[in-house]
Amino acid sequence: MKKEKYSNHDQKLEEYSYKGGKEILKKKNLLDECRKLTKIWEDSEQMKELGWDDEHKFRIDKKKLSRPKRFDYYKDGVALEHEQKQQMDARWHLMKMDIGYQKNELDVGVFLFPKIPRNDANLDRMKKELESKLYQKYFPIEVPIFVIQYK
Repeated sequence: MKKEKYSNHDQKLEEYSYKGGKEILKKKNLLDECRKLTKIWEDSEQMKELGWDDEHKFRIDKKKLSRPKRFDYYKDGVALEHEQKQQMDARWHLMKMDIGYQKNELDVGVFLFPKIPRNDANLDRMKKELESKLYQKYFPIEVPIFVIQYK
């Protein structure tokens, strides 16, 4: 569960794998593709051409939630979330991913975080929270996660 550095042409990437997230992406042949998504995630047409669905909804229950029940993108059991604002939003995405995993609707969650000064959500915070004793005891996250932070 260590942080790794990787180069994506002109981008510097930092990566973190939790509960085998990286290995799952490798098996699905989606690891390199996920790395490349840091450059195109905003272009929904390009994402759709690669098979990423931005309308995929998952079932929590029949009650209406105040927050969306969909992922930014979904493909072949992989939920993708791009977060460039608050860590609290990243936590909500993490909970959605964990629910989807518990309901056998996804195999792994992927986070893309831009490395910008104002970004409260980032790889180091996600790693710290996932590995903290508090989370592991009271908020155990079962879903495998792969985090890519790019500059």
